[in-house]
Amino acid sequence: MLLCLESGLVLLALPWSVLWDRNWWVFGSELLHPFLMNNYLRGAVSGVGLLTLWVGVTVAADLLQAEPVHADAVDADHVSNEEDRDRGPSDL
Repeated sequence: MLLCLESGLVLLALPWSVLWDRNWWVFGSELLHPFLMNNYLRGAVSGVGLLTLWVGVTVAADLLQAEPVHADAVDADHVSNEEDRDRGPSDL
């Protein structure tokens, strides 16, 4: 969840920052320079960041709304499953 939130924010903002304009890939290769400076690519990277951010927010919302599992409930389920297994299929 936190990875999705953080990487989503980075991918959303990075293509429009100074770090994108002044990185080694842009200045190091004449072949990649026009491709990396293309606004369509920047928008696509930001779109992936927006989707990743949305996934992180929805996972966080689901975690906040989930009911906690108590140890007593887990033990009760374990005991009932053992009883069902001991009875066999004909006793159910």
